[in-house]
Amino acid sequence: MGDASTPLRERGLPEWLKVGLRVRVVANSNQHDYHVDQEYVVTQLEPARSAFRARHPETGVAGNWLVCADIVKLAELGWSWLRSMLAPEDVTLLEAFEGLDELELKDEVKAELIKRVADLKGAILAAARSE
Repeated sequence: MGDASTPLRERGLPEWLKVGLRVRVVANSNQHDYHVDQEYVVTQLEPARSAFRARHPETGVAGNWLVCADIVKLAELGWSWLRSMLAPEDVTLLEAFEGLDELELKDEVKAELIKRVADLKGAILAAARSE
């Protein structure tokens, strides 16, 4: 694939892939031993194999070789980071919503709330009158 002077991208690894980057495993195309839907931190790049290794951020356990097709890059200040910074009750509240900019209750949460309001029409009218 090229010698050490060949850029990573040309050797099979994208330039954005760096040691310390947080990634989520989304597939298993090469029989790796990582868990799909789990997050990991990149620990070693192996351009000659077009692969890399990563460790679980909590357990520290590292797996075998991953390929870029099996992962997505995580935002540095994404939901995973925010969830780790909030109290459990706040996380539960936020997990009831979908979306990023304008939060919208998940359909199943809306349905449950509607079931709990005995007189939905009256509740809506009362709320509208109080504005």
